[in-house]
Amino acid sequence: MKQMIPTYDNDLEVVLLGSLLLDSRVMTVVVEILLPEKFYDVKHQLIYSAILSLYQSGTPVDLITLTRKLKQDGHLEDAGGIVYISSLTNRVASVTNVQTWCLQLSEYYMTIQTIYRIGSDKS
Repeated sequence: MKQMIPTYDNDLEVVLLGSLLLDSRVMTVVVEILLPEKFYDVKHQLIYSAILSLYQSGTPVDLITLTRKLKQDGHLEDAGGIVYISSLTNRVASVTNVQTWCLQLSEYYMTIQTIYRIGSDKS
């Protein structure tokens, strides 16, 4: 039986985004590793893009500033709405593994890109 290669981990994406809302100081690590497109879920891409924009403009990142930014950009509902965004922090026990999570997310992204390239080469 073939073993499936994991290409996406929703829990990882959720915990990573929740970590950024709980302690935006970890953005110094995250910003060096992740681009929005490395998130598989489009909602998470929108949320991380807004967090990144806030961080780069020097605006503190929290639930209020994030939801305002998403609403201002017209993406609040596409990003899951206020209830979804506020739930992102529910499963975060600690932010100490943020760098590891970013690297894992990057690995998933590279795997997906490789699969797409192989698929397009066969066409």
